[in-house]
Amino acid sequence: MKWNYRVCVRPSSGFVTMQIHEVYYDKYGMIEYYSKNPIAPLGDDERELFEDMTLMMNALDKAVLNLDHLDKVFKQKKLQDKRKENKK
Repeated sequence: MKWNYRVCVRPSSGFVTMQIHEVYYDKYGMIEYYSKNPIAPLGDDERELFEDMTLMMNALDKAVLNLDHLDKVFKQKKLQDKRKENKK
C-alpha cells in the first residue's frame, strides 16, 4: 500500500488550520484513508528526523486535502458498497 504525507484542512472545525496527515492509497492511486490525528516529525536520530521532515515538506508541493470532503466521499462509498452487498 502506498502512502505519503499531505497537507489537510477541515473547514467545518470552525478554527481552520492546515496540518500534515498520513494518507494511504489503494492500488489505483485513490485515497483509501488518512491518519485520524495530525502527524509530527519523528526519527531515532537526526538523520531520520531530517528524512521525515523532508517527506513532510514534499506535501507542500501537492494539493491541500479537504478532510470534510473526503469524509463525505468515504461515507457515500460505504453506503454504495453496503447496497451492493444487500442486493446479493
